Amino acid sequence: MFNLIKKILNRLFEILNYFISIWPSALGGIYIRQYTWSRFLRSCGKQVIFGQQIVVKGFSSINVGSNGSFMSGSFFYSEDEGQITVGDNCAFNHNVMLGASGGGKISIGNNVLIGPNVVIRACDHNFDDINKPIYLQGHSRGAIMIDDDVWIASNVVITKDVHIGKGVIIGAGSVVSHDLPEMTVCSGNPAIPIRSRLV
Repeated sequence: MFNLIKKILNRLFEILNYFISIWPSALGGIYIRQYTWSRFLRSCGKQVIFGQQIVVKGFSSINVGSNGSFMSGSFFYSEDEGQITVGDNCAFNHNVMLGASGGGKISIGNNVLIGPNVVIRACDHNFDDINKPIYLQGHSRGAIMIDDDVWIASNVVITKDVHIGKGVIIGAGSVVSHDLPEMTVCSGNPAIPIRSRLV
C-alpha cells in the first residue's frame, strides 16, 4: 500500500512539474519556476532564472548557486545516487544536458558559461559482455569537475572522469575525454590545448 501511494505521489509531482516547466515566461513562468524549484532542489541560491521546458530529474541531489540562468530546453538528470553542483554566476544556453544519473557526479564552479547543445555526461554504458544487449549491462559511474571561469562553446561533449582547469576555453564542437590544464584554449576531438591564455 505504501509503495502504491508513493508511486501516485511521484506521478502527481511529475505532472505538476511538467506544467511548471512549460508555463510561459511572459505569464510569470520564470517567477513560478524560481519559487517552486528553489524549494524542490537540494539547495538553490538567489536570483536564479529557469527558462521554459527544462526537464529536471532528481531535484533532491542538485545544488545551484546564486545569479544563474538556465535557458529553455535543457535537461538535468541526477537520479539513482547522482549528484550535480553548480556554482554562482553560471549561464547555461539552450539545450544543455547534464547527466549524472546512475551515481555520477558533476561539479561546476563559479562564473562558468556553457553554450547551446552541450552534453556533459558523468556515466557511460557498460558493453564488455558481447552476449548481452548493451542496455542490460548497466553503467559505469564517474565524475566531471569544471573549475571557475570556464567557457564551453556550443556543441561540446564532455565525458566522465574529466577535470577542466580554471579559465579554460573549449572551442565549439570539441569532445573532451581527458583533463584540460588551466588557462588554456582547447579544441578538437579529442580536445587538446592549442594555446595558453597567459601568453
